[in-house]
Amino acid sequence: MVLGAIGVSLALNAMIPTPNIENLGAQIGMSAARGAFISASTTATMGGDGRDIGASAAWGAGMGGLGGFAGSQQAQNWSDGYGFQPNNDVIDGLNHSGKYQESIDYAAGRYGFPTGKYDSNDPVFIRRPTTFGYTDPGTGEVIFGPLAFAARSNLQATGFHEGVHVSQFKSGRVIRDANGYIKNIYTLEVDAGKQTLNNASRLNLTDQAIREERAYYKDNSRMLALYGEGS
Repeated sequence: MVLGAIGVSLALNAMIPTPNIENLGAQIGMSAARGAFISASTTATMGGDGRDIGASAAWGAGMGGLGGFAGSQQAQNWSDGYGFQPNNDVIDGLNHSGKYQESIDYAAGRYGFPTGKYDSNDPVFIRRPTTFGYTDPGTGEVIFGPLAFAARSNLQATGFHEGVHVSQFKSGRVIRDANGYIKNIYTLEVDAGKQTLNNASRLNLTDQAIREERAYYKDNSRMLALYGEGS
């Protein structure tokens, strides 16, 4: 019975995504707790007694913790040649070395947003120096500016936010007027901001990055309330 419960636990742990936590101890602890709970619950459901439940919980915790370690950011980065460190440390190291394009490609791969290109000379960043990045309305390509690399986790916030815009363009949610200008810009920005904030934990955003994204979201929400679809 215990072995059966452990088998079910292993299967369920494999099916459920491993938490994306920077702190290795928290990652292992959460995975161990999940493994213990699944194994103990399965044994109890199968009619096991207290001793069986305890043994299943212990085995489930051990296997869950091992899975948490194997699926951790540190283990994955070590396997990929980036050293035994969390994602944000890898990104910071690449940024400090001036490897901005590699940093973009790395973050896009780790966090699942579209990659793009770094161009500090893009006229948009010269005209609007507070811009972190933007999605080219003609090509749908994401362009990253210097501010996307200026502080920890800015890259994830910028990449994910702009990735929402890429999806908006592809799905036909962008409304243009007769001159080609985007009419529903505030709606699009509110949506991108909301989705970024909802994924802040998965993106390993810092408190500062969250505050900045929230402020941008609130600004666009106010503009949407005042001007509707931005027309």
